[in-house]
Parts: sequence; structure tokens; C-alpha cells
Amino acid sequence: AIMIPAFIICYYSVLGGWTTKYALNSFSGNAGIVGTFSVNTGEVILYTALFLVLSVTIIMGGVKDGIEKGSKVLMPVLFCILVAIAVYALTLGSGVREGLQFYLKPDFSGITFKSVLVAMGQAFYSLSLGMGIMITYGSYTGKEVNLVRSTVFDTVVALLAGLAIFPSVAHFDPSLLGSSKGVALMFIILPQVFESMGGVGQVVSFAFFVMVDIAAITSVVSLIEVVTQFVIQKFHA
Repeated sequence: AIMIPAFIICYYSVLGGWTTKYALNSFSGNAGIVGTFSVNTGEVILYTALFLVLSVTIIMGGVKDGIEKGSKVLMPVLFCILVAIAVYALTLGSGVREGLQFYLKPDFSGITFKSVLVAMGQAFYSLSLGMGIMITYGSYTGKEVNLVRSTVFDTVVALLAGLAIFPSVAHFDPSLLGSSKGVALMFIILPQVFESMGGVGQVVSFAFFVMVDIAAITSVVSLIEVVTQFVIQKFHA
């Protein structure tokens, strides 16, 4: 439970660096840059380091003054942006119906042993199972917190993300429907959605990737917090 978060931080921070790059590059245009940026080792390391510095800075502020304070403001903003993107995606025109059908119409023939493993993997990461996060954050959680309501909200956000992504994929690149290229959905398709909005799309892109960056930071903070609290309590550091 202590080692797993430390390992996850190593690669999660790289994708956090990607979101940092996309946020800062929003006004220059992110459509099509993933191919050049992802293979530029120096630039990837730079933005990964920047992302880690932001994460460490927040955790130094403590759970209440750092994590909680930031999340209370920024997560509702991200939710509102996600709703707006989902509404816009549904108005794109061609491909929207196909995207919704792919997303919402069950295909029971697709349920295989592999798909069950993928679903279990998603649950593992979404619920932070087996990595000490629930134990650590649970120790801070008061009795007044409604865990069921929090779980329902998590599911609603996931459904909204699907409404934003799949119609957009079907409109801009139908070949990605059903593919395993999860990274492509955020770093290839969404920049095309923002570009199609014109000038306002640059602002939306910046706001969206900043919020996603903050969401990623809160996830890394939760991973770091497990290791931090272990060191503090075990060695009285």
C-alpha cells in the first residue's frame, strides 16, 4: 500500500506534465502537437518537473489549507466546463448520433474476459483500491461526509465525460471509436473540438486543461500523501 503510490507517481506525473503543456500552449493551438511533443524527451521532462513542483507546493500547504481549499473552488469549475463541452459536442453535427449510439447502446457481445479485466482496472484506479489512499484520506474524513453521494457524483462526472468525448470522436476521427488509444481522446480529439470553436476555443482549452491539471495534481497529491503520512508517523519526521 505504501510502495504502489510511489510507483504510480512515476508515470502519472508524466501525463500530468502533458496537461500542463497543453494548458500553457492553448493560445498557440494544441491540435496536432501530440506527435512532436510526446517524442521530445527534454520538453516532456521539463513539464513533468513543473507538474511535480506544483504538486509538492500544494501538499506543503497541508490537506486542509492546500488540497481541500483548492479542490473546493476548482473542481466545481471543471464540472461546469465539462458540462459546456458536452453540450457543444452534441451540436457538432455529423457523427454525433453514431458516437452516442456507440457510447449508450449496449453491445453484450463485447463482454469478454479481457473487457472484464479492463473494467476492473478502471475501477481499481477510479476508486484508488489497494494503494493506501482510502485509508489515509479516510482518517481525515468527518462523520458528516456522505460517501454514497460522493460516489454518485463520481459516476455522473464519468457519464458527462463520455457525452463530451464519444460524439467528438465520431465527428473528428471515427476510426478511434472502439480503439484502445485512450490518450488520443484527450490530447488529439479535444484539441480539435476546441479549435473548431474559433477564438473562444482557445480560452475554453486553457480553462479546461488548467482544471484537468489541477485534478491530476489532486490525484498525485493523494498518492504523495500516503507516503508522506507513512514517513511522518513511522519515523516522527
